[in-house]
Amino acid sequence: VHAIAYDGDGASSTTAATTITVAAAVTPPTGVVFQKSADHATLVTSYELRVFANGANPNTATPLAKVNLGKPTPATNGDITVSQPTFFSTLGAGSYVAAVAAIGSGGTSISTGVTFTR
Repeated sequence: VHAIAYDGDGASSTTAATTITVAAAVTPPTGVVFQKSADHATLVTSYELRVFANGANPNTATPLAKVNLGKPTPATNGDITVSQPTFFSTLGAGSYVAAVAAIGSGGTSISTGVTFTR
């Protein structure tokens, strides 16, 4: 953009052009919502949120970060909602894959990864 000033006699003066960049604001996530494991009541002892590099396969990759979510009580529809703003705020800007692992006496199972941007 540039500005043009006109005087009463019709003379004008133009400023140098300036570039303006408009970018969409990315709101980082603050929590996670996931469906309880089928064996939540019998075998699960805790859940863990695991964050991987963008494009990683949660079944084979090593997480960049993880946090123990405990064993929250599911809502009547089976959803579990956990707030973790501090955990997410420690991640650097970029794209990641998140997955939730159910941990229990029968072993560990992990959800399908979900890509998000911080």
